[in-house]
Amino acid sequence: MDDQRMNLLALIPIEAKDRIGMEHVPYTPHAGSGRIPCEKCGVGCWIGPRQTTMKVNNPDIPTLCMICVFKECQKQKESGEEVTASVISLGGA
Repeated sequence: MDDQRMNLLALIPIEAKDRIGMEHVPYTPHAGSGRIPCEKCGVGCWIGPRQTTMKVNNPDIPTLCMICVFKECQKQKESGEEVTASVISLGGA
């Protein structure tokens, strides 16, 4: 079987109010983190140093907020499709 998975970077929204379902989870970005908009909804997100390196080396890899990733995976599951996103979080510094 041919693997048709799509890799993407899952990012943490900057504002707690944008972390739907995760707004109670405190988050402190790692030193050297930057800001980048989610490519799907436009909300501001933190992008860590390793994620930045991955994006620089793979400019076509999508950068989505975790909320959009969850919604996309749920939509695929509910429609009976195979979940095709291979999420790369690269957590940590």
